[in-house]
Formats: sequence, C-alpha cells, structure tokens
Amino acid sequence: MSSSIVVQSLGKRFSINGRRQPQTIMESVLSGWRYSKPKQDFWALQDVSFAVSPGEMLGIVGKNGAGKSTLLQLVAQVILPDTGFVKVQGKIGSLLDLGASLSADLTGYENIFINGMIAGLTRKQVSRIVEDVVDFSELQQFIDNPVRTYSSGMKMRLAFAIAIHTVPEVLLIDEFLSVGDTRFREKCQQRIAELRQLGCAIVLVSHNAYQVKKICSKALWLSNGRMQDYGPPSDVVNRYLEATQGIATHRDHPQSKTALLLGRRAHSNNHNGEPDAAVPTSLGDVKITRVVLSPSGTLETGDNLTIAIHYEAAVPVERPIFSVAIATTENKICFSSNTKKMDATPTIITGEGAISLCFERLDLAAGQYFIHVGIYGEDWACTYDFRWRETSLQIYSDTKANGFFSPPVTWTATSNLKALSQEQDAR
Repeated sequence: MSSSIVVQSLGKRFSINGRRQPQTIMESVLSGWRYSKPKQDFWALQDVSFAVSPGEMLGIVGKNGAGKSTLLQLVAQVILPDTGFVKVQGKIGSLLDLGASLSADLTGYENIFINGMIAGLTRKQVSRIVEDVVDFSELQQFIDNPVRTYSSGMKMRLAFAIAIHTVPEVLLIDEFLSVGDTRFREKCQQRIAELRQLGCAIVLVSHNAYQVKKICSKALWLSNGRMQDYGPPSDVVNRYLEATQGIATHRDHPQSKTALLLGRRAHSNNHNGEPDAAVPTSLGDVKITRVVLSPSGTLETGDNLTIAIHYEAAVPVERPIFSVAIATTENKICFSSNTKKMDATPTIITGEGAISLCFERLDLAAGQYFIHVGIYGEDWACTYDFRWRETSLQIYSDTKANGFFSPPVTWTATSNLKALSQEQDAR
C-alpha cells in the first residue's frame, strides 16, 4: 500500500533579523544595508522524516515551539521547505486554525457553500451535504445568522463539521479534540474513526499526549524542531512524558509527584508545599471509574462547572479523601481542592457512587487545561487511585488576560479625592 503522506529529511529555516531595522530606503543606503541583513538563521525544523498510509493516524506531540504547527503547514503546502520534500497523495482537508476559514459577515449556511467549494466540491455536491453539516454542528437555530454573532465554540463546531463532511483523503488537524462539550467531542472522534475506515490518512497535533496514545496508530515527538522519537504511540508518549515532565508514565501511578502534592499540600510542614514523606500505596480497594464534566468540557470564562468523580469501592472505606486539581498544559497547578480541606469528607463509601465539586463560576483565563483527580485514605494514609490528566477543559474568553484567572473587573477613576473623602465622612 502506497503512503498518502511521505516526509523526507524535511527542514524549514526562518531568518531572525536585527533588533533595529531601517525605516526608509535612504536610511538603508546610508547604513550600507547592514541593518537590513538577517543576523542569523533559525531552523524551526530539521531532518524530519515519516510516512502515513491510508487509514493511519499520526499523532505529533511536543512542547510549545517544538515545530509542530510549522510541520503541519509544510504538509498542507501552506509554506515551502528549505530542505527535503513532502509528498501528499489525495485531497487535503486541513484544520490548522478552527474557525479562521469562516467569513464573519456571511451566514453559517453561506459559509458551508463557500468552504465546501474551496475544498474542491461542486455546488451540487455541497448541496447534498449541507444538511448533514448543519445537523452535525447542531447549529440549526443559528445557521442563517452571520458568523460574527457566533460564539467561539459555535465557530469551531461549524468549521469542524464542514471539514469532515468534504470527505478528504488526507486530514491535518490542530487540536480538534477541544471542539464542543464532552458529548460533541465523542461524536467528533467517532467521525474521525469513520474517515479512517474510508482510508483517510490523518495527522493530529495535540498537547494531550494521552489522547494521542489512545486514538493514534503512530506518534512523533518533536523537540526544538528535531525528531526525538517516532513509532508506537504508547512507547513514544511514555518517553515524552518521562523526559519533559519527569512523571511516571502509567496514568494511575499512585506515587507520582503530582498525586502527592494534590493530596498532602494542605497539611505539609514544608515551606515549599512538598510532601513530608512518601505516601504508601493501597491495594486498590477504591478505583475511579470515570470523571464527568457538566455542562461540558468547553466553557466561556465565568461559566459554572461541575466535576463529578465516579468511583467503585470493592469494600467499605471510611473517610476517604477526594481531590481535584486544574493545571495548565505546562503542568502549572492553578487550582486544587480536596474534601478534607473543605470539611466534606464522606463518612464511609461502598459500592458504586459519585462525588462532585461545583464551581458557581470558573474565572480561568482562555486556554486549555487538564484535570487531575485522586482518592486517598483517611488522613492521607494511602493512595487508592490517581488519574493524571483524566480529562481536558477548554476555556474561551473575549478578554485577554495575563495569568491564570480572568474575573470580571472594572476600573474607576476619581478626579476629586478630597470631595470623595468628605462624602464618605458625611455618611
């Protein structure tokens, strides 16, 4: 079987210019053009090689700046390589930036036709799929409205629905698993599986290494533009996590540093919040069966959120401690809580059950986050179960914020402080 995508010795170079650039032609001439010359070359990618056959799905992992997006752009032929070559057989569908291909002034219905025809379909062929696209995106009520009135999540759902219904032979995706709520993401994954069965070759860039491990047939790890590993997803992801995050690669490993910190940070005697001693491991009397986010895993800043931890206790367990943490893609904990700290520890659990943590409003800044959950014995005596990055959370916001949080704030200017002081004194 011939490969749909062949990448051989691929390299891409960018020029980094000097700090000060001439503003006019005259200034360039007087300076002898020395300021306009590139100071150095930066290789975003070097010596990258891989192949993807029809029906295969390659997952690409790596930290920010590793070259993942550049690689997708090269495969999509948006930019050209400086070394090596890319060979793609078949019609390409790309989701390099969900929603960017939509025209804000046109309706959702009109965008379906335009993007379908850009993808190579005739108007008649687009007419056949338009209702399927609308149904899949679940935007029936808004499809005749201008896209500028859509929320970020609605735009992403429409863009994704259009892309997958054009039936591409090669599909390039950048973080598609952040689209919509949990149920919608599952529907997207099902559609991706159907495309693979039809022989579509897929390349996925994702920050969620565990999802790459779960749904891809091959994986590629990039670091500083170079290939670090390439092969079976389980092996590549394990080595990537061990090297970049210094954690145990088994998702339920009870002795990972994060598991200990989530459990014991609240009562550690150390100034830096590190645990006092290793927590002994239990024999698995209690296990986490699933974690459910409600209303969804895609929110606007300020929305409410409920995180439900479903568990199964093989024997009665007294006063277990449940913990939840929300972390960034760089594994910086921006929220953590547990039932002991909140005085909400159940007296005893047995059989199947669930415990929920409710946020009246979640004021996280826009971005992707991961949720860690754990179950511990009374007074942190043991670790029953711990799930690293059990699920992901995507936050959207129209407000740009630095830091983890983006709460509603207002600025108030007072021009006459003396009058204000007198008014407060009068009260």
